[in-house]
Amino acid sequence: MQQIWDIIQNQILGMKWLNELLGNLLNSCGLDTAGRIGGSIRFFIYDTIKIFVLLGFLIFIISYIQSFFPPERTKRILGGNNPFGVILAAIAGIPMYADIFGTIPIAEALLAKGALLGVVLSFMMGVTTLSLPSVIMLRKAVKPKLLGIFISICILGIILVGYLFNLIQPLIIISGCASCRRQYEYAKEAVKNMEIPVEVEYITDLAKVMEYGVMSMPALVVNEKVAAMGKVLKPSEIEKLLHKLGF
Repeated sequence: MQQIWDIIQNQILGMKWLNELLGNLLNSCGLDTAGRIGGSIRFFIYDTIKIFVLLGFLIFIISYIQSFFPPERTKRILGGNNPFGVILAAIAGIPMYADIFGTIPIAEALLAKGALLGVVLSFMMGVTTLSLPSVIMLRKAVKPKLLGIFISICILGIILVGYLFNLIQPLIIISGCASCRRQYEYAKEAVKNMEIPVEVEYITDLAKVMEYGVMSMPALVVNEKVAAMGKVLKPSEIEKLLHKLGF
């Protein structure tokens, strides 16, 4: 078993055969691979080829895995109050090959399907922290035992944070934010000053907020379109904005 593992690690993953082949080719061309220049050329060619081959194979495997978990299926599995949603979300994020910004559209869709906040955060943390490309690259620089400890701590942390946010999500939604409540009061004051028959609604449903594409609070939505976000508008500023929008 050890011999098989050595072959996989050294010849398949490590591609030592390629390193030896390049050494022989460069030596036959008159370059001394034991020297600084020859060794540098050998290292550059070897690592470049190895990285391209491994990344190409990795992307193929990830694409194959993702074909079994398209966004629609992921939303069906994680889009409810599944008690194992946090764990499943963290696992679903591992094969993904994306940065934090690439997970935002999926996170919005999950929230729209009713997924809890902790589930969405677990998915996003799984993608950015434990993605297969990151783990494989870390494997080249970190010892297996240390890498195993790192992965275990990350998984445990992701799960704990996910369930914690699931527990406090009702408190977050109920309490809202001080600037959001202040914006709500300013909006009501502006509408009252303008004497227009407009209903001002204070939305705390996180899924509905995400449907509008709001990424920074507080936000002001007029006629189902985001008119302002990220800062509190005073009544006079809201009045000017409403005038520009035809009110």
